[in-house]
This record gives sequence, structure tokens and C-alpha cells, in this order.
Amino acid sequence: MPEPGAKPLYDIPYTLYAGIDLLNLQLAAGLRGDFKEGWRLAKILEEERPGDARCAFNRGWYEMMRGDLQKGMELMDLGRTIAVFGSEMLPEGAPPQWNGKESLAGKTVLLRGEGGFGDEMIHVQFAKDLSARGARVVVSCHKGLMSLFSRVEGVSSVIPHHLIQNTHFDYWVPAMSAARWLGHTFETLPGGPYLTADPVYVEKWKTILAMKQVRLTSKPPLRVGIRWSGNPKFEHEQHRRFPAEPLIELAKTPGVTVYSLQRDGDIRDLPPEVVDLQHELADWEDTAAAMHHLDLVITSCTATAHLAAALGKETWIILPILPYYVWALPGERSPWYDTVRLFRQDVFGDWDATLSRVQEEFKKWSVVPGMTQSTTGVDGQNGIGGAFAFGGITAQTKAPVFNPPSAPKPVASQFQTQPGTVLGSGAGPAPLYIPGMYFAPKPNVTASKIKWKSPSTLHFVAGLPRAGSTALMNLFAQNPRIAPAPISGLCTIFSGIFANWDKGDFHRELPNHEAKRRVLRAILDFYHESERPVAIDKDRMWVVHFARLEEVLERPVKMIIPVRPIPEILTSFETLRRKDPLELTGADDSMGPGSTIETRAQYFAGAGGPMGQAYNAMKDAVTQGYLDRMLFVDYNKLMGAPKAQLKRIYDFLEEPNFEHDFANVDQIAKGDGRVHGYSGLHDIRGEFKRTSKNPREVLGPDVYAQFDQPEPWSQWT
Repeated sequence: MPEPGAKPLYDIPYTLYAGIDLLNLQLAAGLRGDFKEGWRLAKILEEERPGDARCAFNRGWYEMMRGDLQKGMELMDLGRTIAVFGSEMLPEGAPPQWNGKESLAGKTVLLRGEGGFGDEMIHVQFAKDLSARGARVVVSCHKGLMSLFSRVEGVSSVIPHHLIQNTHFDYWVPAMSAARWLGHTFETLPGGPYLTADPVYVEKWKTILAMKQVRLTSKPPLRVGIRWSGNPKFEHEQHRRFPAEPLIELAKTPGVTVYSLQRDGDIRDLPPEVVDLQHELADWEDTAAAMHHLDLVITSCTATAHLAAALGKETWIILPILPYYVWALPGERSPWYDTVRLFRQDVFGDWDATLSRVQEEFKKWSVVPGMTQSTTGVDGQNGIGGAFAFGGITAQTKAPVFNPPSAPKPVASQFQTQPGTVLGSGAGPAPLYIPGMYFAPKPNVTASKIKWKSPSTLHFVAGLPRAGSTALMNLFAQNPRIAPAPISGLCTIFSGIFANWDKGDFHRELPNHEAKRRVLRAILDFYHESERPVAIDKDRMWVVHFARLEEVLERPVKMIIPVRPIPEILTSFETLRRKDPLELTGADDSMGPGSTIETRAQYFAGAGGPMGQAYNAMKDAVTQGYLDRMLFVDYNKLMGAPKAQLKRIYDFLEEPNFEHDFANVDQIAKGDGRVHGYSGLHDIRGEFKRTSKNPREVLGPDVYAQFDQPEPWSQWT
């Protein structure tokens, strides 16, 4: 507070930064942890732009930081008008929104879940308050949370969001604003546990964890779950994700067993002393039951944090300098959860000091388990969080979303084109007809008329462009059993002979089917000259030849399919293009010099573009039943956890595992990518390491949103 008679902070001139929007200055102040300056700018903006919802919204975060939950929530609610807070309002004609004043006795109230999984988890607790006022409470939420929420006190029934319009209710409450309408302050928030694990799942996980115990001890070890990053598609994930190594090192602590709760994004190879649960955590019920058996969860600011805290588990949350709004109040403790301890980043982009504090406190905890944090606030260790509006554009930083796999869908729906994209025809959803999940018939191996023995076993790599296939092929060269071909013309020759065989007059007059088979077989068998017992050839279009390859080779074909999120592929192409502004790239040559990021993206993803063509070919192979002969390899998992992915690959190829040197990968074939329209197209780094640029920043938010769609192969990687 200013001294009596002192000049208000907001009266101090700001002409030092003339030409820079004050909202951007406010954001910059928050990123460097100067929240005094951020509040000063908030007051200036309040005077200069009283009707600007962005300014009011940002000021709401500072009000919460200063301890006024009600004022903060009131201002945050204005973010709904600019789509940076909560979800859209219910349509006109729906029952009224409850304003906190009407009696709820005998009324049915819809507590409408909003945001991501973490948002819905933290706000479902207010069903109890609504029920205490006499309401019958119906909760809407993501399908994956329905069973978990059905056990929350005060909840009468749970529905998925899409059934809201078919549900009767008298009032509705947007869940992210429930604390406001219920009149809560930071002093009155419940703070206690309200989620519970399913007893059946608890027993299941008792068995799983017992089987996965990594060391025998004289007494039961302390069980600690860790997670270091959230949903990779979250637009500000790069700010809250931190290095995993300091958490992984906790597994070296005597008397402690560490379990990795990391899923989907940022998967990596883990040392044997860390128990990896990624494949067993099928849904939120599994995660809750696994946590039931843990003594401590240490995590980044993800839905995993909210689940652990809502279960009443001791939870340490590692926060970026601009944390989510529920952590806006300074200090190590939070009124939202009694069992949470907050470890705040001190300097933007620098996690060293924060993670060192975590390690030091963990040493103490491992000796005397239990809450070790201070109950007093820590001045200056906090900032605004959640969404942040700034000049020119609006950056939305809602709660992270963790996407557990749902029950497998029919294969057709996995590859359904999404509205708004230009993959395939661009005409929107196009369901494929697939007769159940029947696999393609295995080739008949008894009728062979080939007189020679193949010199080596030939496997194939297809998949999407810019998805790691070239790096993988160069890595294979380290294995003395494998002869890889990172750049090969074999598929083109095979396709050309097949397409042109019957175009000659004599072949049309007197077809020679067996000669065609022999020639195609000889090309496959003898194109690669090597004494190694296994050859692997790479071409995106091999995937269209499944039936022909199996007919010619007279055996089931094994095909590795590298895949990657579509926005990341487009980002990789765009980054290549920007390396040399004077180069006429393939996209520019096809579209002319007036191409834009959006039109280039449409070119790549279109039916005839390099990505769209490969995507549709891959889709057709699945449609035709060849899924059991395809191994999908996710680029981010390959770069983040290469050891685990190579084991999957060798198991699939029925080859013995090989210990690769992932830090020193030589390029065995360096072609001229300009042949394909891009210089350096097939160049690789010498190390398997994730270095992806942020697709949203490279493509822009509009193009990113157009191509950000569910990945149909996610359940197969």
C-alpha cells in the first residue's frame, strides 16, 4: 500500500515505452515476476480503457493475487465475452443462469462443467454447496470424468455435455464461476477432498503396483508419482513444462519407489528404478486408483495435479512464474486444496532453483513423510495465471488438458476427415465403410513358383513426411543385422513396372502374369546389395502396395509407419522454407510466388500434397484390414523415448533388440533435397532429441486451429 500522501502508482508516467501496447507491457511485467508493475499498469488500463474486457480480465487475476476472490472472479467472468474464460453460454431459450440469490429449494440445477479436465475437476466440488441449498444437482462434464464425478457428494446425476439440451433443469451455473455465485472468499473455500477412487479399481491397482515393485525392502517403500508435462497441444505448455531429470533422480532415494504418471506427450526412456505406468493408465478411474496407493504426487500444473489434490493426496505442484488463476494467491499453500504444496518458478524460463528446492524438500519428506510446507504466504512468489489478454491478439491459457485414451473406436471413425481441414477432399466428415475389424487375408505361401531364395528379409517404412522416418533409417545402420535405405528408388521402380507392364501390346495380347511376379520379386530381392540378413526400404507410398507386396513376396509384410501431429508436420515444412528465402520450394513452384502460410498448408495437406497423399494412403491400408501388419511410431515418442520405441520396433520385426547410440547418429546417405523441392529435406541431426518449434507460433493461431484435430493413430502408438 502507498504511504499516506504518496503519488499513486498508476499516476507514474509510462512514456518510456511509447508505442508498445500497455497490455503487452503488463504481460511482460508478469513474465519477469514484476507484479507490482503489473498491478500499476492494470490501474492505468482501468482508467484509460474502462470498457475493455481484456483489461478487466487481466485485472481480475491481480485482484485474486491481492486476496479478493469475489472481485477477481467478477472481472474474470468478463473474459467470457472475449472467449478467454470458461465455455460459451447456453443458447437463448435455455433456463436462466442462477445469480446466487434465488432459492434453490426443490429446484434442479445444472452445474455446467467448463474448460479442460483440470477445470472440471476443481469445480465439481461446488455441487455439494448447491445441494446444501436444497437443489438437485446435475453435472455435465467430459465423458471420461462421468464415473468419477458420480461419486461426488451432492451430485444427483452426471451427463455428457452434448446431452444438456435434452436435460430438464430450472437454473444452471457455469462451473468456473460457481465460487463467485456461491459467495465464496479465499477464507471459505472448502479445501478438503471430494473425489474418491472406485473400490474395484483400487483392488486392481493394488495388484498392479505389487507386481511392479522394483526393489525388495524390509518395509513397504514410500510410493511417489511424478509427472513433468501436460497436454503438448496446450498453447502455453512450453511455459509450464520443466526438465524431467530432477524428478527422475528422486528414484535414487533409499526407501522410495517412483512411478511415472506421464502419458501421451513428452514420453521418454526411463531408468529401471522408475516404474512406468503409461500403458496401464487407460482412463481417469485408473489414474485415481493408482494415486490411491501413492504417498505423494509431484507434478506440473496439469489435470493430474487437480485429481491428486481432490483425492486428498499430498500433492506438490511445480508452477511457472505466471501460474494458473487458482494459484494466484501468494504462498506455498492454497485455499483450494488442503494437501497441496506449491513450488513457484523464480525466473521465467529457469527451473533450476525451483527444482533444487523440490529435491531438497523431498530429502526431508522421505525421512519424515507428511506435509512439510510452511503455512504462511511468501511475498513476491506469485503472478497472474490462466488466460492473459494482451494487445493485438488474445492468448488463451486455460487449464491444461490431459487426454486419456477412450475405448477403441471403429477403425473407420479413427480416420474420418474432420470439418475445416483439407486432408483428402476437404468436404468434411467422410465415414469409411469397413466390414467390422476383419484383417486382410494372409498371403498363400504354398503356391510359390520362385526358384531362388531371397538374400535378405525385406521390411518397409512408410508413414507421414517429416515424422522421423529418415532419422530412424540412419539409426538402423548402427545395427549390423540391418541394411537400411534412407533414400531409395525401389518403390518408384516397383510402381512403374506394375503400372506399365500391361501397357505393351504383346503383354496385352498374351498376358504373362508369372513373369510379372518374377520380375517384381527379383527387383525387391536384389535391388539392395548387402550381406546383412535384413533390409529396410523407405518410401511413403509403400503403404499403397500392401496387397501386391504380399502377393509377390508370398508372406505377410511388416511396415513401420512413423506419424506426427499434423500441425507439427506443417511447421517443419514451413521452417524448411524459411531457411533460404531465395530458394524456389516445391510449394512455391506449385502455387506461385503469392503463396501464404495458409495456402501452403492446404497444399501440403491436400489430397495431392505430400502429407495429404501419405495420410490417405495410410488410411486406405487401415481400411483394407492391414492394421495388424503396421506399426505406428509416434515422432515425439521416438525422439523423447527412443530406447522404448526401438524395442517396440524390434519386437514387431521379430528381431533381437539392439543397443543404439542415440546421441551419435551418422547420416549414411545424404541426397539433394532440392529434387523434391526442399534443400535439406532429408538431412538429420546427429542426436535423437525433441527440438520441435511451437506450431501455433510458426503457423499462426488460425492455421493451427484449422489443422489441430484428433490423431486417429494415437491408440496404436
